Amino acid sequence: MALYLKDPEADRLARELAVMERVSIIEAVTRALAERHKTLADACEAKRKNVDELLEKIRKRPILDPC
Repeated sequence: MALYLKDPEADRLARELAVMERVSIIEAVTRALAERHKTLADACEAKRKNVDELLEKIRKRPILDPC
């Protein structure tokens, strides 16, 4: 399967990555995208966990003025 990248910089990076990893351009791009996807998903999950922990702390605080 051919991969056509209109952006010369993207094409250059994809080709260099493929050479460095000794894989096809498709494989190099797929791996790079998967790695970036995982990085962003992990960061999103960490933020979600932090928000959940903060909400739990807020829920545990006593209500001082119920009005």
